[in-house]
Parts: sequence; structure tokens; C-alpha cells
Amino acid sequence: MAVIFGMRKAQLESHKTATETANNLERFSQLDETVAAIVRATFPVATDKSVAWLNHIAIWGFVIGAIFLCLFVGINLL
Repeated sequence: MAVIFGMRKAQLESHKTATETANNLERFSQLDETVAAIVRATFPVATDKSVAWLNHIAIWGFVIGAIFLCLFVGINLL
């Protein structure tokens, strides 16, 4: 579940960032050449904290699940 929610959150954030970047590029392309030479286009690059948190939950859930699976198989083989 954490993987699904993390992927959805990351997709929504990527869409929002792409829209903002497209708007910034559109405004940048309409600037005068002298102003555009001075102004520098920057793009946001960051990790969303909630996506990272959900990914950590998914990773630890998988590791704990694998450990419990190994214990279950080990107990039932005896």
C-alpha cells in the first residue's frame, strides 16, 4: 500500500513541478533578449518528504515480510 501511495504522490508532485517549469519557460521565452541574458532560468529539484517517508515504509515492510516468510518456512519445515 505504501508503494502505491508513494508512487501516486510522486506522480502528482512531478506533474505539478512539470507544469510550473513549463510556465516558467514560457515566461522566460517571452522576455526581451537583454533581460533574458541577465535572468537565469532555474528549475526546482528536490525530494518530497512524504514520498521518501512512504518509500521507507515500503522498503522496511518488504524486509520485515521477507524475514517473517523465512521464519514461517523454517518453522514449518521442522
